[in-house]
Amino acid sequence: MKKLIRHTKMQFYLMVRLPYFWISLSLVVLYFIANIVYYGFSYYGYSATGIVTASDLYILSSDNRFWGIFSILIPFICMLPFSMQPLNDRERKTRIYMTNRQNSKLYYLSGMLCSALGTFLIMFVNMLICTVLLYIMFDENGNTLQGSKYSVEYWLNIQSGYCYHFQNLHIKYPVIYIIVITFIFSLFCSVISVFMYAAAVLIKKDRLIILLVAGAVSFIISQIYLALGYDIYGDVTASTVGRQTCIPTFFSAAAMLTASFIIIFKQIKKDTV
Repeated sequence: MKKLIRHTKMQFYLMVRLPYFWISLSLVVLYFIANIVYYGFSYYGYSATGIVTASDLYILSSDNRFWGIFSILIPFICMLPFSMQPLNDRERKTRIYMTNRQNSKLYYLSGMLCSALGTFLIMFVNMLICTVLLYIMFDENGNTLQGSKYSVEYWLNIQSGYCYHFQNLHIKYPVIYIIVITFIFSLFCSVISVFMYAAAVLIKKDRLIILLVAGAVSFIISQIYLALGYDIYGDVTASTVGRQTCIPTFFSAAAMLTASFIIIFKQIKKDTV
């Protein structure tokens, strides 16, 4: 375990020096800046009673103005920080050196952990910073997208199925709700990054192929979910999901992790033959 932690740290130091990490970070930062600017101008001059509550302006939501664009970019944002590293090591002829120095198992497992950690930090930290800024700009005044929490309309909307996962937490403790949802979303993105890291190990092609695979897989899965009446990110964001069950999303995460470990351990076995 100590060796794994040490090698993960080494991979992490390498990751933060890569341009892909900063491209991924920049895309997320641009997303939250766009939201801050948009909401700032949209509610400029409004009285406190006319502004939507800060927690309902949370940017990880299908109700968000720019969510459609951002949701398309999510697989690429997850992939960029470190999932490309097996290709980089192969192109630079450093993979043999790395595997000889660390052994194949440490090399791949530390790479998976580093990829997951990099994506998690990019998502989690940035989303929380944006939330803090929204709370500085706007009040938690009870004016939700479903109406005032103190109105009959609000409770009728909830009873009719217009609700969130962790609905009670969302109503009573919105800040804690946002932290929980941000953590779950960041964790889900980490799983995607691990899957893409394993895909890069398996495909052994150039970056364009990996990008095309990421886009194709994301599009196909999202279309299947939509055909079944589900939002693939609905369970891991602050989106109104009605009575949608979270089982398909957890199944997808479990399937991606299982496939990733199968690919990686097959590669480890191949390297040690």
